[in-house]
Amino acid sequence: MRAFIAVAKHRSFTRAAQELLITQPAISQQIRVLEADLGTALFRREPHAVDLTDAGIALLPDAEEILRSVDYARTRLAARPSVLGSIRVVTGTVASTVIYAGIYSRFVRQYPRIDFRLTVGVGIDLAPSIVQAGDADVAFVGFPVAADSDLEAEVLGTTELVAVASPGERMSRVMSWDTSAPLRRLMSEAGVAVEVCTNDIALLKRFVRERAGVAIVPRWSVSAELEAGTFELVPLHLPPLREPMGIVYSRSRRSQALAAFLTVVHDYKPILKEICSGNAPVVDDGVSVS
Repeated sequence: MRAFIAVAKHRSFTRAAQELLITQPAISQQIRVLEADLGTALFRREPHAVDLTDAGIALLPDAEEILRSVDYARTRLAARPSVLGSIRVVTGTVASTVIYAGIYSRFVRQYPRIDFRLTVGVGIDLAPSIVQAGDADVAFVGFPVAADSDLEAEVLGTTELVAVASPGERMSRVMSWDTSAPLRRLMSEAGVAVEVCTNDIALLKRFVRERAGVAIVPRWSVSAELEAGTFELVPLHLPPLREPMGIVYSRSRRSQALAAFLTVVHDYKPILKEICSGNAPVVDDGVSVS
């Protein structure tokens, strides 16, 4: 429904994909599935425009009301103190312990009767497939994600990547956090040859301290070092490197436990945006956003 509403608003599959930060094929696939389920076309696809059919016009207010009702029901069910069940979450090691730790802490305190299973160290490109296979309920990922009609994707914040080195270190060996495929292509096309790639940011920071080279990492991961002067920024002569980050989960495998987890995630979203931007310090259970 979110894809349908976005295309209806923008009258464009491309702009709808940009708003939802997923690929255009993913938008198109979701619309085709919806049209097949309803047994009618919702859009007239012209060479340079997309218009709602009569059926699409009739559906739009109902679709908006359905989403409002789902959000309300999700919040109401998740607020019940007796929620039981289990939730399986996968994510990358550093992002898990730095960015999302506040979510985990809040969730286990608010829902002590839900069995919480967390797997860390999963590559951002692999995490969606683990949810697709039914081996996890939620994955924290980088965007865009591959098209899949059963995956719901939500952006929670945007990470800025920066190149850092020890003071006085010249541009030498380039090392990088395990970023998304589009960012890897951008660096490659700009002639930035990455010789070391890992999702272990702590290791990259150690390499920088030991003057092993320049590391491309999220700004939030080195904000303290930059402020203290132990690291300094290195110009890469590239367009700004920004990577949306968020979650994916299955539309067909919903549960009260998942609804409870998503409620905590949504409540934490303003804090995540501040952390991802590097404008807020990370503490045990979130940040103080002034």
